[in-house]
Amino acid sequence: MTTMFIQLRYVVYPLVLLQCCVFVVHAVENNIPPPDPDVPKAVEYMKDFVNQTTYFLAQGSACTNTWDRHLKYCVSNSTAAEEAAKEMKTLLEAVREAKKKDGGVVSEGGKKASAEVRKVLGDVLEKMKAKKGVVAKARAEVENTRRLFEICRITYVNMGDWIGGRHDSARPYYFGLIEEENRRKPTNDLEVLYRRGKSSEESLLQLYATLDRFTLKSRAHTGEVNGHVVKAQAAMEEAYRGLAAVKELVDEGEVQFKNDVEKLRDIVKPLEQAGESGGAAGTGGPSVGDTEVPKSSMVSTGGGMIAPVRLDPSNTSGVVEELEEEKKKETKRVVQEKKEEERRLLSEAEERERQRKAEADKRIAEERSREEEKKRLAEKEELAAKERERVAEAQQRAEEERKKLEKLAEEEKARKAKEELAKNTKRRKDGTSSPALMHRSLLLLLLCVLGYTLVC
Repeated sequence: MTTMFIQLRYVVYPLVLLQCCVFVVHAVENNIPPPDPDVPKAVEYMKDFVNQTTYFLAQGSACTNTWDRHLKYCVSNSTAAEEAAKEMKTLLEAVREAKKKDGGVVSEGGKKASAEVRKVLGDVLEKMKAKKGVVAKARAEVENTRRLFEICRITYVNMGDWIGGRHDSARPYYFGLIEEENRRKPTNDLEVLYRRGKSSEESLLQLYATLDRFTLKSRAHTGEVNGHVVKAQAAMEEAYRGLAAVKELVDEGEVQFKNDVEKLRDIVKPLEQAGESGGAAGTGGPSVGDTEVPKSSMVSTGGGMIAPVRLDPSNTSGVVEELEEEKKKETKRVVQEKKEEERRLLSEAEERERQRKAEADKRIAEERSREEEKKRLAEKEELAAKERERVAEAQQRAEEERKKLEKLAEEEKARKAKEELAKNTKRRKDGTSSPALMHRSLLLLLLCVLGYTLVC
C-alpha cells in the first residue's frame, strides 16, 4: 500500500502542475485586450503625418538655408552701407567747401568753376560711382531678405498650424494607439511607423523653432541694414544736390562740367527709383499671383487657406529661383534621409525581434533544462525511495524472521520444559529411585571416609 501511494505521488504532482499552467495560460490570453477599432485609422493618420512632415521639412529647410545666406549677406553689406553713408557725408562737406570758395570768384566773362571745384567734382563722381554699387547691393539684399520673409512666412504659418492646429489633439491620441498596439502585438511595421512618426515630429518642432528664430533675425537685420542704406542714399542725394548747385557757377559754355554733373544725376536717379520701389516692397507683402497653386501645398490656418507666394522673378533679383532650387535640393535630401532612416529603423526592429526571439528561445531552453533537471531529480528521488522501500522491506522481513525464530525457540523451550515437568511428575508418581540418587549416596559415603582419614 505504501509503495502504491509513493508511486501515485510522482504521477499526480506533475498532472496538478500541468493543470495550473493551463489555467494560467488561459487567464493570460483572456486578459489580452482586443485591438482598438481606431488602430487602422491611426495607421493611416501616422502615414499621412510622416508624408506631410517630409514636405514641411523640405520646404522649411530650404527657407532656413536660403534665409541664412541672405541674412549673412545683409550683415556683411550693412557695414559697407554704413561706411558709404559716412563717406558721402565727407564728400558733401567737400562740395560745400568748394562751393563757398567758388562763390566769391567772378570773372569778366561770367561765372566759372575753379580748378579746385572741378577736382572735387571729379573725386565725387568717381566715389559716387563706386559707392553706388555698395548701396545698390545692400538694398538688393534687404529686398531679397524681405521677399524671403514673405515667402517663408507662409511655410512658417502653415507649419505652425500643422503642429498646433487641428492635428494637435488627434496626434497624441493616434500616437498612443500605435504605441499601445505595438505593445499588445509587436510587429516590425508598427514599430518602424511609430518611431518614424516620433522622429518626424521632433524634427518638425526643431525646424519650426529655427524658422521662428530666423523670423526675428530677419526683421532685426533688415531693419538695421535698411537704416544704413537709407542714410547712404540720403547722403548721395544730398551730395548730388550740392553738386547741382555748384553747376550754376559754371558758364554756359562749360559743357564738360555740366555733363559730369548730369552723370551724377544719372547715378542718383536710379537709386531714388529703387528706393521708392524697395520701400513699397518692404512695407507691403507680395501678393499671390495668377499662377495656380496646387491644393496639396495649401493648408488651413483656422482662418482660411494660405498658399505659397508666387512672386515675379524680375522683381526679386533671382531670390525666388534660388529658393525654388533650394527646395528641390532639400526635397531630394529629406526624402533620401527618410528612406535611409526607414531602412535603419527596420534593421533595428529586425535586430530587436531577433534578440527577443533569441531571448525567448533561451528562456524556453532554460525552462526545458529546469524541467529535465526536475525530472532527473524526481527519477533519482523515485529510485532512492524505491531503494529505501526495498531496504525497509528487507529489514521488515528480517525482523519478522527473527521474531518468528525467537517465537519458535520460545515454543521449543516451553515444550521441553513441559516435557521435563511431565517426566518428573510421572517419576514421582511411580516412587522409583533413579541411578542418580544411588550415586549420590555413594558419593556422600566416600566423602565421609575421606574426611575421617584426613582428620586422623
